[in-house]
Amino acid sequence: MFRTAGVQARALPWVVALLVAVPLLSLVVTAMTGTAGGPSAGIDELGLSRYALVSGQLALGVVAGTVVIGTLTGWVCAHFVFPGSRVLSWLLVLPIAVPGYVVAYAYADLLQ
Repeated sequence: MFRTAGVQARALPWVVALLVAVPLLSLVVTAMTGTAGGPSAGIDELGLSRYALVSGQLALGVVAGTVVIGTLTGWVCAHFVFPGSRVLSWLLVLPIAVPGYVVAYAYADLLQ
C-alpha cells in the first residue's frame, strides 16, 4: 500500500538545503572576518561581530527561558484545576494572538 522513498528521494532535501546553506554561511564568514575587502572589511573594525555574537547569545537565552517558562505554565494549566486556571490558559495564548508591535504600542502608551 505505502512505498518507502528511495535513497535519492530522501537525500534530495538535504542536498538542496546544503546548496542553499553553503553560500549563506560563506557570506556570514566573509562579513565577520572582512577577508573580501571592500565594504565588509569595516565590519570587524567596528566591532559588529561582537554585537552579532551578543545578539545570538541573547536570542539563545530568550529561547531557553521561554521554553522553560512556557513548558512549566502549560503543564500546570493542563494538570491542575485552580481558581483562575481557565483565564490563565487563555492568557498564555494571548502573546501568539496579538502581534508584538501592538503590544509594544500599548506598553509605550501605558508608560507615558
